[in-house]
Amino acid sequence: MFDGGCLAMSFRLSGDYRAEPLAVATESIDVVRRADVAAHVHEDSGGRLHLDAPAVEP
Repeated sequence: MFDGGCLAMSFRLSGDYRAEPLAVATESIDVVRRADVAAHVHEDSGGRLHLDAPAVEP
């Protein structure tokens, strides 16, 4: 858990050499702050798009 999101991973490894595939898998995972993604979407679309759609009132 971190500010702005969470990340959960589950690995099921078997055999004698479990450490190596786990190390390789976790090296390839990175996180980006949601606020950064939202800003990127907004900027790349010239302000037309937003990561979260506005709430629709009934």
